[in-house]
Amino acid sequence: MDEIKTKDYYEKLLNFIYSGSTYCTCWLFNICSVRDFEQNPIPQTSTITNSEADVEKSILKACIQLGWKCTPLSEGKIKGVLDIRTHQLTVDIAYDKTAYSINYKDSINLNYNGKKIHRQYVNWVSNLIRHIDAEMI
Repeated sequence: MDEIKTKDYYEKLLNFIYSGSTYCTCWLFNICSVRDFEQNPIPQTSTITNSEADVEKSILKACIQLGWKCTPLSEGKIKGVLDIRTHQLTVDIAYDKTAYSINYKDSINLNYNGKKIHRQYVNWVSNLIRHIDAEMI
């Protein structure tokens, strides 16, 4: 009887894992769907009004704090590169005075296959977003 329950448990577990659950796929297989982080709002208050130059400065400062190599490419566009051990992530950061977006550009050794990427991608970009937001305030 226990063998039947165990087999049933594992069948249900595998069905759940392969049913498209992003969390389980990330956790078990170390890969997640690639997503872009679009239109993150720039904080504006009655006492804080950020210009495009302020936004660029805040993005570059946050990059430096986290070890990203960020290079302004043109007005409103920065290239960000993060090297961690044997991994490299490249993103495009587009911004104006109201919002900024971080979009996947390229990677090395992050198992990118056109749709999925190493789960750390989301963590690294989310951490950059938190630091950029903190610099804006």
